[in-house]
Amino acid sequence: MRVKVTKNIMNANGTIFKLTLSQIISVIIAFLTAVGTFLFLRDYLVFNVIMLIVFLELIVIAGPFVIRINDMSLLTLIIKMFKGSDKRPYSSTKGVFDKDDFNIF
Repeated sequence: MRVKVTKNIMNANGTIFKLTLSQIISVIIAFLTAVGTFLFLRDYLVFNVIMLIVFLELIVIAGPFVIRINDMSLLTLIIKMFKGSDKRPYSSTKGVFDKDDFNIF
């Protein structure tokens, strides 16, 4: 039996657990921050409150880089949402999208 496999699947370039280098770095930074928060607050707050704070830190720091929607990181998706839709003016004479002859009136 033969199965066609695309080059993208065959050339999995340097990923660990399907995470890229920037995602791994953000997870490490989030982990170190969470450990530091735990060690700093363990004498002052109840364990459950500390774990809630640590969990929220992990989501806020690592989440935008690790969570992927439509093959985009959450941070990229949020930035694109704030930019608005990508619209290009359509030239009916050329039949293509063109910015040169765009006129509102």
